[in-house]
Amino acid sequence: MLKNKHQIFGLVINMICFCAFVISVHGQANPDPGSVNIIGKCTDKESVQLAILNNSNWPIGVSTYSTYRDPWKYRSLKLSSGVTVSAMPDDKEIRSLYYWVEREVASGNGKTTIEVSAFTSHGGDTSWMAPASSIIFRIPRDELMHDASLFIRINYDWELVTGESNVFNSKAVEHRAYYDGANLSRVPLPPCTKGR
Repeated sequence: MLKNKHQIFGLVINMICFCAFVISVHGQANPDPGSVNIIGKCTDKESVQLAILNNSNWPIGVSTYSTYRDPWKYRSLKLSSGVTVSAMPDDKEIRSLYYWVEREVASGNGKTTIEVSAFTSHGGDTSWMAPASSIIFRIPRDELMHDASLFIRINYDWELVTGESNVFNSKAVEHRAYYDGANLSRVPLPPCTKGR
């Protein structure tokens, strides 16, 4: 039993430090301000739930199978190109996101190469995330095994040409947000519950 205030205080400080460490390993404690990050949320036997955090001051475009809109929570964004678009709903699961997986593969001559698998098809639309928002998506757990990394292509709205809203049809620079699959073996994610 704890006998004095100093022991209780020390226990509380240790618990806070431990929680801060666990959260920061998954990248969920104040990710880089001004950046775009992918963090792990939870996992089950078949899938891993991830979230893209737009911590920047700008809308960002992500590639989707089709433009994603929620008619009950419509939010418009005026892009710097002059075009008004619909923003994806904040903190909701999106099922039409394109992503790519990178994996190191040993070749026959003893060298290691990077193999990139695209989980996409031809074409696609740009869906827009508002500044300081997030979207949630799931991927099959097997795709992140063996220390594979997942990435999402992103573009900032200020990179568009006037009148443009689909960055993936433009000549804009491609940016990537990564999630390292090795995180799953370092510090396991909590199990997904029905609510998430």
